Amino acid sequence: MNINRFLENIKIFKYLIFIVFISTFIAITLNPHIIFAADLERLKGEKVKLTNEQNAILYNLNNIREEIDRTKHDLLSLESKINTLENQINNLELNIKKIEIELKNTIKILNEKAIELYKRKNNSFFQAVISPKDIITFFKNMNLFGYMMKQDSEAINNYIETKEELIETKLILEEKHEELNSYRDQYNSTYNSLLIKEAEYEKNLEEIKIQVARLENNLKEIEGRIKKIQSQYPNLNIVDEYRVLSTGYCPCPICCGKYSSGYTAIGLKAGHGVIAVDPKFITLRTKILIPGYGVAIAGDTGKKIRNNHIDIGFDNHLDALRYGVRFIYIYKIDK
Repeated sequence: MNINRFLENIKIFKYLIFIVFISTFIAITLNPHIIFAADLERLKGEKVKLTNEQNAILYNLNNIREEIDRTKHDLLSLESKINTLENQINNLELNIKKIEIELKNTIKILNEKAIELYKRKNNSFFQAVISPKDIITFFKNMNLFGYMMKQDSEAINNYIETKEELIETKLILEEKHEELNSYRDQYNSTYNSLLIKEAEYEKNLEEIKIQVARLENNLKEIEGRIKKIQSQYPNLNIVDEYRVLSTGYCPCPICCGKYSSGYTAIGLKAGHGVIAVDPKFITLRTKILIPGYGVAIAGDTGKKIRNNHIDIGFDNHLDALRYGVRFIYIYKIDK
């Protein structure tokens, strides 16, 4: 009877070991995303970091927007100058065309006079000139004709000089116009680049706002759980929360090795009230509240204890096996 019970206990023991192994494998291997704890202090640190990034983006975004406003103002001023130049050039072109028409008409009139003179050169001209009886009248008529020809010639020269001056001014304005157009292209390129940067900063800002909001929600949840646990343990000062992967162990050779002394890394006796931790995650000698278990000391370490994996101490191997593998919330107690 005793032998059968012993064999039955062995079967149960093996079954429990198998369950623990499978549970640990699934928890660690198939859930790699739950390696780091979402503890209060870490989230607060992340929030500070994100807030600093958010402020830096806001600072850069404000600078970009100020630069956009300056560039836009410069572009409007440049456009005004270009429009003014274009109006001046258009007016010059109209004046040049007007002068060309007037010059053409003057030359036409002069040609008509020359043709008329040619037609009358046989007799009419000389009759018109010599017909006066006295020589004084003759010279007066000759002077009048020469004066008229001189006036037409001066008018033509004035038109030509004015046209050349207008063309020269137009060329200068066109060069200036081309230069301003080049500046406008540069400003437009700068303006478009600034708009792209502004959009990127706005996108980054929205992403950070979402992350901050998510962190704030997580912080509220953690603070809510801490407040609830604190009300259940009014004599403890709970300051932080950790989400951990927990397993059980005891001082036996199966859990701690054949040559284990039964004492922890800081010299405490292994068993109930002591947990093994990763010192990079939870500082040794930290007091920890484990709901349903009690208060424990982070007093031991282990080769397989990494990041947020903790090993909860029990006084016997069967209790350690029964505990199995769990994801739980544990709470840091202030000194």
